[in-house]
Amino acid sequence: VAINDILYCQASGDYVELHLNSARQLLFSGSLKKLADLLPANFIKVHRSYLVNLDFIRALKSDSGTGQLILTNDDSIPVSRRMMPSVRDSMSEIFQNE
Repeated sequence: VAINDILYCQASGDYVELHLNSARQLLFSGSLKKLADLLPANFIKVHRSYLVNLDFIRALKSDSGTGQLILTNDDSIPVSRRMMPSVRDSMSEIFQNE
């Protein structure tokens, strides 16, 4: 799998679901932490169960400290209250570089 094709990764029991740009899904046999260690820095943890590729984020909606990331394929990914500050920082860096 080309890393640039991965939109986001979602923990699912003993596996991680890889959601691809082509609307396909693949399974990774291992933990989300193990996968995070293998992926480049443009993947950020936004929730205890999600890693998101920053290249595919279209918008961030926040409400009462938590939030939702809207991806280019219109999927909505939850952002935990604890991770919100680092997600905002990462997104501001991206939009400043464009």
